[in-house]
Amino acid sequence: MLRLFVAAFTASVLLAAPDTVQILEGPPPEGVSAQIRPALSNRLYKVELKGNSTIEFWFRDEMPVREGSQGDLGVNFGLFGRGALLGVVRFSAPWKDYKDSSVKAGTYALRYAAQPADGDHTGVSLYRDFLLLVPADLDQEVDGHYTEQELVVMSKGASGSTHPLVMGMFPVWEEPETESVVSNELDQSTLVVKATGVIFGLVLIGHGEH
Repeated sequence: MLRLFVAAFTASVLLAAPDTVQILEGPPPEGVSAQIRPALSNRLYKVELKGNSTIEFWFRDEMPVREGSQGDLGVNFGLFGRGALLGVVRFSAPWKDYKDSSVKAGTYALRYAAQPADGDHTGVSLYRDFLLLVPADLDQEVDGHYTEQELVVMSKGASGSTHPLVMGMFPVWEEPETESVVSNELDQSTLVVKATGVIFGLVLIGHGEH
């Protein structure tokens, strides 16, 4: 498994968070397109949050990892192409994304993106990597069809605002023995995902500057 090592960030050791995750077996949810469904694993990450709501993830059987260095400044997961499909997520209740925008309960495709390196996005997040949330019924292709900008437009339509819906993506500095929910450097509840070829963290509760 490829380990992603970047310059050390001065931070405390990741601490266990109160939210819990179960690894179960279950097919992707209804609403996922027939084109995308075969690319997804039946391995279900079911996260139970405080307040009895759940967030469920299905990731790809084989992550679309690119060969060679893709190390743009401030980007930790450049091994994914912009717009790459990583999986889908289902929210049992309304959720707040990394920019504190409201996300309706339902199923969304997870598409990799990175914040532009310009002044308009400085300070939005500690890291430039994030996932775009695209309504599952709109996302009909696995690879090589949508541009990053087209996905942004699709996600903006779901948000009802000028900003797309996003999930914060953080590097995992200390790999736990099993998938779990930990606290990242900003003390935000973060799901550790141990997928084929890569380990990463997705922020479940917490917001960046906006």
